[in-house]
Amino acid sequence: MHETAHELGRIAVTNVGYLWLIPLFPLIGATINALIGWKLQQLFGRKIVHRIAVTAMFAAFGVALVAFSQMLRLPSEERFLQDTLWNLMTAGRLTVDFGFALDPLSMMMVLVITGIGSLIHVFSIGYMHDEPSYWRFFSYLNLFVFAMLLLVMGDNFAVMFFGWEGVGLASYLLISFWYTDPEKAKAGMKAFVANRFGDFGFLAGLFLLFWALGGAWTPRTGSGLRNNDYQPIAELNATAAAATPAQAHALAPAVHDVKVGPTMNFRELRDQVVIDSTGVKEHLAGSSIWGVSLLTLVCILLFVGAMGKSAQIPLYVWLPDAMAGPTPVSALIHAATMVTAGVYMVARLNFLFALSPSAMGWVALIGAATAIFAASIGFFQYDIKKVLAYSTVSQLGFMFIGVGVGAYWAGAYHLLTHAFFKATLFLGSGSVILGCHHEQDMRKMGGLKKHMPITRWTYLAACWAIAGFPWMNGFYSKDEILYKAFTSGHLALFGVPTPWLGPAIFLVGIVAATGTSFYMFRSYYMTFTGEYRGNAGHHDEHNEDPHAAGAAAMSHLSVSVHASDGAVHADGHAHGHAAPAHGHAVHAPAAAAATAHAPAHDDHGHHGGTPHESPWTVTLVLSLLALGSFLTLFLGIPMAWTGKAPILEHWLAPALTAQEGVPFQHLSHSTEYMFQAIGVLAGAVGWFFAMVLFKDAKSEVPARLRDRFLGVWTVVYNKYYVDELYAVAVLKPSMKVAQAASWFDSNVIDRLVLLAGTVTRVVANLDGAIDKYLVDGAVNAVASVTQECGRYLRSLQTGKVQTYLYGALGGALVVVLLNFLIS
Repeated sequence: MHETAHELGRIAVTNVGYLWLIPLFPLIGATINALIGWKLQQLFGRKIVHRIAVTAMFAAFGVALVAFSQMLRLPSEERFLQDTLWNLMTAGRLTVDFGFALDPLSMMMVLVITGIGSLIHVFSIGYMHDEPSYWRFFSYLNLFVFAMLLLVMGDNFAVMFFGWEGVGLASYLLISFWYTDPEKAKAGMKAFVANRFGDFGFLAGLFLLFWALGGAWTPRTGSGLRNNDYQPIAELNATAAAATPAQAHALAPAVHDVKVGPTMNFRELRDQVVIDSTGVKEHLAGSSIWGVSLLTLVCILLFVGAMGKSAQIPLYVWLPDAMAGPTPVSALIHAATMVTAGVYMVARLNFLFALSPSAMGWVALIGAATAIFAASIGFFQYDIKKVLAYSTVSQLGFMFIGVGVGAYWAGAYHLLTHAFFKATLFLGSGSVILGCHHEQDMRKMGGLKKHMPITRWTYLAACWAIAGFPWMNGFYSKDEILYKAFTSGHLALFGVPTPWLGPAIFLVGIVAATGTSFYMFRSYYMTFTGEYRGNAGHHDEHNEDPHAAGAAAMSHLSVSVHASDGAVHADGHAHGHAAPAHGHAVHAPAAAAATAHAPAHDDHGHHGGTPHESPWTVTLVLSLLALGSFLTLFLGIPMAWTGKAPILEHWLAPALTAQEGVPFQHLSHSTEYMFQAIGVLAGAVGWFFAMVLFKDAKSEVPARLRDRFLGVWTVVYNKYYVDELYAVAVLKPSMKVAQAASWFDSNVIDRLVLLAGTVTRVVANLDGAIDKYLVDGAVNAVASVTQECGRYLRSLQTGKVQTYLYGALGGALVVVLLNFLIS
């Protein structure tokens, strides 16, 4: 492979010619299975379908390893691989290329996406074996990975946005994979629409940033042209300060071949901001629009996009309903791809967010609120996949706490650790569902450790990881995030410094971590301990829903909206939401039996029979992921233990340059040990209460607590009625607006159009009559008169000379006579 290196800003860039192969292989696999997969499945069986898809994934992973090995050999300040394919757009001096780039951050993401994605593909071989549309499923999986690779490998906003929208499309296809089920189809649509709200913020922030860069002209910019580090491409004069963005860009100076001005390239933008003498940082930090800091507004709008993709309050509602898709889809979305896109985007733009303490404060605050909010919902869910879904929302909140307080590497590290233990949990739940004949209700499980030992141990290892125990990876990433939150004093809200915000977020994080440990070990004990309850004809105190009286007391929280509005009916079925089973509200008519809330099943199989361990393709993947949840702890061992920066922090440092400038309070190692002990204690407390209350399903305390606090239990069990609130506050008004628009279109616009047509027809008829009878009549009259005059005058031409002589003499006599009379 041919390679060249040149200096770009302060970082040497290595141009390579093979990065495009990484996303190409999944695209090839998706295309083949989409176009002829059905025929290949008919001719050669299912094996050919998954071989194409899995081979594409491992090929992409292999190329990623080649890039990783090459990057390892480079000095840390030169770890940037670039592969430009073609030009997308040129406007003046603005050039947007379709190209890929890998730095330490995107390299980590690519390894996670292709590595864990490959394992999920292997898992799917056994899990989806009986699916008729086997070829379509693997085509969608490959497409999803391709889109995510575009997102993280794109070297500019344009390529990132292609991937950004691509994962939205692929998630819609996968979540609604069983589209013949209306609830599953609605879940896919819900995810697609919710993400469009976030995408609007992302685009608005991008446009505003681009506009701001076009006017980035200050006295320091002009003086920079006289600096030896600059090569001017045009002389900047006094009129440039007042130039329009398009004019100003033509006058932009170059810093080591990096233009100062509008750009969509991440590297160019980073260099403009981090090199002080360009003046861009000064300009962005000091600009305002409508009385609001321009940079803060840009970052918050970009974060709105992240909120949609990464399921933060209030745009989180689509992610729990994404459980409507097959379990491998849930693992791919929650662990390795889509939901981490928002976190990655904020980390990628760390050099912008670090300039706005207010934006950082809002990112961290919303992350903390999401973490504890989603954790509380997970306490009371019975669908094993729903527990994990809200767990993902909560863990994403922790990641945003990390990037929000400026601990970008810690947020990225939690992204990595979460990918391993959450993939283990989701695929473990899939193994349980498969072994229990497609049952998802934990109240109908129990005792599975005897029947599914490998699944049990891998699931338990992942619970240790997410709860934050030192022998698994989750402890190190979560501890670093919470420690940095406590020691951060630079955050602000509404432009006002809030030194109390960091410690407050720490306390919220500790409570959320305790809750995380509780609901995860609750799911473990309900699933794997005690006796198997799948064949029971009734439920004990652990499975019953609230009594009718308590449910009736809460029924006023329900709303009744016409089905055409896509909202909620009094029977508790959320027609506008794909939240099967436990997503429904609890009401007196529906509370007769727990089976009224039986969850929608991951596949269309049947229940009954003895649980069994999953095929080797499933257990092998679970074992590898659980091993990864252990091995990746060595990437984040804190400095207090070793005296050196954690391996991953050192690796990510070149990509997270803004982290060096974020002020954190430095505490002693003994104090840091105390914070680590608090984190472990939080996990232990949650584990203890889960074990006491749910191990072997013997305790009656949960039932008594539920009966005593039935109102609170019902509200949280029904997810705080947020879906119902959306139905009333968003869906119903939206439907009313749509209906009003439809009426206006039919009764006003259409009638105006018909009226215009009628008027046009009348005018046309009148114009035709005028043309025919007036214009044509006048023309024809002139012609007739001319013709008659001609006929009369023709009679005067007899052809006889004497006649002409008589006429001449007559005329002369008339002239003489007139002259005589006049005189």
